[in-house]
Amino acid sequence: MKKLFLMALFSVISAQAHSDILSEDLMQVCEVIGYESKTEEFGACVLALRDKAKLNKIAELKQQHRKAAEAKFAAMHERQQRQHQEQLNYYRQQQQQYEEQQAKIQKEKERKQNLALMEVGLRMMGGQTMQDSISSTAGTLPIPQAPTAPSLESFQNQNQRITLPNGSFFDCTYNPTFKTTNCN
Repeated sequence: MKKLFLMALFSVISAQAHSDILSEDLMQVCEVIGYESKTEEFGACVLALRDKAKLNKIAELKQQHRKAAEAKFAAMHERQQRQHQEQLNYYRQQQQQYEEQQAKIQKEKERKQNLALMEVGLRMMGGQTMQDSISSTAGTLPIPQAPTAPSLESFQNQNQRITLPNGSFFDCTYNPTFKTTNCN
């Protein structure tokens, strides 16, 4: 009798998972199990089957929403990683240009220092004092600014609240470090 009850219960729950729960079907299952119609036990049987089917449907909906949230978070994480990689590549390119500029500036600075020393020497040979020679050959170049590295602030935990058709809700948190979603 218990096996028949469990089989009937399972078939009703699985058949009702994607559709509305029909009282007539539940009543037939309780009659097949052996409950007499219009008794308190019969009513308890129908209510128990209906509650069980509703719980299974809610659990299935939660699972579907959790999978949807995981897919959304994974896509968002993937997009953020691509953007970060692009920013990192751009930063590296800027850093390389900056270093090349610094090398050119250093080379030009050394060249100008050498020319200035030669000019100071020529002026001193021409009869100027050392102080006058130095002050007349002074000059400066603009200093470029170093680029800043992109930050990893976008890779923080992200939250989303999911509302179910029955009005209840649960909150999901996506951890991009471990690529996991935790829903409560």
